[in-house]
Amino acid sequence: MQVVLLKHIEKMGRKGEIKNVANGYAQNFLFPQKLAVPATEHNVKKYSVEMTDEKKGKEKKTKTKGSKDLANQLRSTEVVFEEKADENNTLFAGISKDKLITALAEKGIDLKPKQIELSDAIKKLGEYKVPVMVDAGIKSEFKVVVKKVN
Repeated sequence: MQVVLLKHIEKMGRKGEIKNVANGYAQNFLFPQKLAVPATEHNVKKYSVEMTDEKKGKEKKTKTKGSKDLANQLRSTEVVFEEKADENNTLFAGISKDKLITALAEKGIDLKPKQIELSDAIKKLGEYKVPVMVDAGIKSEFKVVVKKVN
């Protein structure tokens, strides 16, 4: 089944692209989540990205520059937490994505939790490199230092 993507979907495509997907995937996931619509003639005209090459180039260049600037800013960022820990250096309360987002916001960096690629909360003292998906194809990381509170 052909669909028009309404949003960027990682590993599938960008907003406005027409893609072939399985019927079940489209009807059970993409349509209910409002990520795509059937690729009818009307929907293709309405939703497909119709920009001139010049506009496309300018928008992409501007977006990429902002994303690269953010990626560079993240690489030089260090977030320090002082937390309570037991004798095995295990934290009583782990450091979650939400805590990281809050700490980064205090430094003037706005991210969404889904951009931080951290599978589990940080639960031990030490230094960590936390990967971040800044934009499609642009990854970065920032440093997290977890110290024991005295």
